[in-house]
Amino acid sequence: MIDEWSKKQARELPETDAPVLVQTELLPHQKQGLTFMLSREKPRTYDDSDEPFTLSLWRKKIFNSRGAVYEDMVSGLTVTQEPEQVFGGLLADVMGLGKTLEALSLVASTIEEAEVFGKQQAVRVTAEDTNIRAHAKATLL
Repeated sequence: MIDEWSKKQARELPETDAPVLVQTELLPHQKQGLTFMLSREKPRTYDDSDEPFTLSLWRKKIFNSRGAVYEDMVSGLTVTQEPEQVFGGLLADVMGLGKTLEALSLVASTIEEAEVFGKQQAVRVTAEDTNIRAHAKATLL
């Protein structure tokens, strides 16, 4: 099931050009990889079908009597509350397909958002808290 779903999604995945900071032209599959990675950095919606392109394995099902439930496409598990958003993902192409260039393109594509995020105020959970969580404009690769 997952193999068929992923093949279908890959055929329909749009291509995103690399930002101007990246001077190397991306190949079509690398542009699709960049699209995939950029979309994994944004909140997802849970639609009730395979169309249009979506990156979540959760589907929202509407029932007249019960309202909406969310179904996991893999396990069949259903829950009544919207699943928690999970960001990021794995880029697991085979060796030699250009994962490094795709990852650098992702970093270059998100520089402006990183600047804004890095300037946000540090957060303390409580006034007594000595562990201050500060935002950083860094990327873990």
